[in-house]
Amino acid sequence: FGATLASYLKNLPPQPDLPALLQYGDKAVHLLRVCMALQRHHDPDPFFLGCRTAADLIKYNHSHVAKLLHLFVTEGWLSLVERGIGMKASRYKLTIERN
Repeated sequence: FGATLASYLKNLPPQPDLPALLQYGDKAVHLLRVCMALQRHHDPDPFFLGCRTAADLIKYNHSHVAKLLHLFVTEGWLSLVERGIGMKASRYKLTIERN
């Protein structure tokens, strides 16, 4: 699974043109680019992403990642399709234009 995920993320898409994203910092930009790469691979279906996996990917605390993902949903950049419970990852759909 790790090798497959690494292949999705090998060439992250460029930073989206979302000026509001910049106020949340570099980790938020990196996380959204990861979401864009996952959506590109799974399109048109939603993608799975757990907070701990995302935290490992962007080298950040998992509770901060959870807050960023919630923020992305609040901002309208992601749609929460199914909330993960326990060890099950949440499913998201990107709602912004992607390259």
